[in-house]
Amino acid sequence: MAGCRVVSVSKEPERPSPARPVWREALIEEHLRFFNGAEAEGRQTGTPGMARVAAYVASRMSEFSLQPVLVDDYLVAYPVPLNVLHSASMSVEGPDSLRFSPAIDFLPDGRSDSGAVVLHDLHVALGIPDTTAAAGTSFLRGRGVLIPDSAATTPFMQWLRRQGVTTVLVAGPLALKSASSPLPGMIVVRILPHVARRLIPDLKADHTPGWRTTLLEAPLSVRVAATYYPSASAVNVMGYVAGKNPELSDELILVCADIDAIGPAAGSHTLDLQHFGIGAAAMLELARNYSFFARRSFLPERTILFAVFSGSRMERTGMEQYLQTPFWPLQKTHSVLYVGLPEERRMEVKQTLDAYHIPLRWVAPPADTLFGSGRLFVPAQVQHPAPPGSPSKNALTLSGIFQRARVEAIQMAEEGHRMLLQEVVTPAPVQPMVDSLWTPAGTLR
Repeated sequence: MAGCRVVSVSKEPERPSPARPVWREALIEEHLRFFNGAEAEGRQTGTPGMARVAAYVASRMSEFSLQPVLVDDYLVAYPVPLNVLHSASMSVEGPDSLRFSPAIDFLPDGRSDSGAVVLHDLHVALGIPDTTAAAGTSFLRGRGVLIPDSAATTPFMQWLRRQGVTTVLVAGPLALKSASSPLPGMIVVRILPHVARRLIPDLKADHTPGWRTTLLEAPLSVRVAATYYPSASAVNVMGYVAGKNPELSDELILVCADIDAIGPAAGSHTLDLQHFGIGAAAMLELARNYSFFARRSFLPERTILFAVFSGSRMERTGMEQYLQTPFWPLQKTHSVLYVGLPEERRMEVKQTLDAYHIPLRWVAPPADTLFGSGRLFVPAQVQHPAPPGSPSKNALTLSGIFQRARVEAIQMAEEGHRMLLQEVVTPAPVQPMVDSLWTPAGTLR
């Protein structure tokens, strides 16, 4: 064999099968980077950035050979009210002026109206005040208040507005909050605890209900620019894989995920770790694999509709829109598989579907996920500033975020496939094509 050369043969790309789907990591990362890139502009429902993301998802569904839910379109538009926050500023005016940074020190709340104020004092809520006992009070009229995050519920904010409060500072984490409409005439800003202590040095936790008036050492200037759209154009994206079993093909499995996020933070591009699009990326991988199965096997027996919903941060308007004007008879909807549904939203989604007698199954984010914290990552920063005493994992790199997101998307796709396969195929040893997938006992190999 001397002088003979070994010829290497290129390996054929791995072909997906129902028993072994193939998850393309590079493609998952492409999805995630587009979802969280500058073109997406935060993915707030009803905005141009969200429209670009919807067009991207539609193009991927077409590439994966899903059938469009409309005759020739995957996009389904619907109207939704929308409050868009454009910018915000907050600073202490005086000899030692201090300007706070949006998305780092503070964020405007989605319920904020446009406006600008200069505050010389603050009414501080001690614990959660008793609104019944304080009903009809006038000492808050025209003033600014500081409340803990635990008190920042919409009913309490509406009560503050009725008392004539002009400005609300919410002390707590900078979790982005959205709203379909603003609280008219009220500026609402979320601030970190260290900012609250900077404004009121002797601020201490006190759970005794009541109010305390504090004179600020220097005037505090707060400004928020927002625009309210009573009827913005939102969009869902849907494509389907037709069922193959004549007796089951008219039954539908709805596989869905959320695609929208809260939006830009005071006009600044940030990565919202709580709404990163991991579930949508996992769902697209499920759609790609099942479309491949449909072209080469008996799967799926039931029809699968893959959908990414907008409006999930705004009372689930996207899902509600589909349920009110479905593309498949709801009585023929076998179940809904929700990919990436967090625990805190599970009950409200279940109650929504229960009204239509549709069972809910879900793929939860991993238990140790980094993406349920509501924290923000500002790409311009080297790392997210970790609070004193917090574990070192709070210091995140941009590449580390996408690597972790890619891993979690694959985990959710694996779990979604395991659950979906039980819905779309029937154990039937008499069918030769099933022999390689099912054991004689009727369990999945």
